Amino acid sequence: MENQAEKRLIKKWRWRRAAWLLAVLIGITAVTGLWLATSSSGLRSLGSAVSHISGGNLSFEELDGALSGSISAKAVRFASDDLIVIARDVQLRWQPDALRSGRLEITALAAQEVEIVSPPSSQPKSLPVSLELPVPLSLHELEIGTLRVMHEERGTPNFTATDLAARLESDGRRHRLSDLSISLDFGKLTASGQIDGTRPFDVNAQAELAGLEVADLELPEMPGARISAAIAGNLEQLDVRMKGNGAGLTGEGEAELRPYTPTLIAALRLSVNGLDPHVFSPDAPTASLALQADLRETSAGQIEGRVTAENSASTPLDHGGLPLLQARAQLMLSAELLQLDELALVVAGGGTISGNLAWQRRQATGSADLTVSRVDPARLDTRLRAASLSGKVALSGDSKGQQGALTLRNKALHMDVSVARTDDTLTLDKVNLRHGRSALTGH
Repeated sequence: MENQAEKRLIKKWRWRRAAWLLAVLIGITAVTGLWLATSSSGLRSLGSAVSHISGGNLSFEELDGALSGSISAKAVRFASDDLIVIARDVQLRWQPDALRSGRLEITALAAQEVEIVSPPSSQPKSLPVSLELPVPLSLHELEIGTLRVMHEERGTPNFTATDLAARLESDGRRHRLSDLSISLDFGKLTASGQIDGTRPFDVNAQAELAGLEVADLELPEMPGARISAAIAGNLEQLDVRMKGNGAGLTGEGEAELRPYTPTLIAALRLSVNGLDPHVFSPDAPTASLALQADLRETSAGQIEGRVTAENSASTPLDHGGLPLLQARAQLMLSAELLQLDELALVVAGGGTISGNLAWQRRQATGSADLTVSRVDPARLDTRLRAASLSGKVALSGDSKGQQGALTLRNKALHMDVSVARTDDTLTLDKVNLRHGRSALTGH
């Protein structure tokens, strides 16, 4: 009897000890979870753990706040093989209780600056396998002060946007972007749309680009220039329909885009009147252009067609204008080459420039062989001396250096010049000037 009572006592003690151990573990887990969720130190420890688990691909600087509410960071950095994203002065407010229903609810996400670094590649990017999210997402307010895209860290941006704002809703598969607003160098872009997260990633979107306000061009009763676009299709091929209106601009166009092919554009039909480049960029010249383009795919990865332009408001360069009357060319575009054949320009004063131009896209090298006929430099820029120049111009080069050979003449002047430019250095390789009986030669 004593042995049985002793055995029951031992079993009872073992059960109680296991119960106490379980209670202690639950308590430690609860306290740890509470510490992680409600304290800055817990948040920083969690950030360090995430960075360690990711192998340093995701890192944080000066994390502050609490996981249960608002979070801030001086910088957040994500790095992969071909992409780096750096966000600075990040603020996040979210609702963690929504995770209980299997949903990620973000009240607001803001960053003062975001830099996206994507090195250039000669190989086209492949279509994603999937764009689905693991859980439904609601992002009620997204704000980015400045967005920059560049090829290398601390390099010159290839694209810059400011004052980005948007909202995002997703059920995990279908993602809807609404109230997108971005300020660009050439106007303000607004857009909304949705995309399916499974192949071929069906897309339906609308966008509008409003030109910059130019006080000396737009009358109070005249609406600003706007270009709107309706986008349909999928990420294998997008069909875009465009319309332009306002500030004297009218026109429409259609384009077939293939985002994951080297040429991007598969077809383009465009008819525009009254286009002023200065309305969309303060650095562009003032003009009133009528543009016509009809480009079609002639073989895999190559499009060809006719491009024409007329300018009804020709103005000299030093007056902020474009001294061009007409332009036409046969354009050929592929992943390797941009080529303009049968190029013909009629400039102010009736002079002409004709020839061929080519740009090797992969090697970043270009060349041009042009014939000049009766061009008056003073009609191009009033600071130049009046003349009637005819002759030949040959140009070649790349981003590091350019070379040019000019053989021009008028009634009294004959000019034969070879010039080279490297970085900021301009070198005259050959100079032969004759004016009447006078002559100047040099090397």
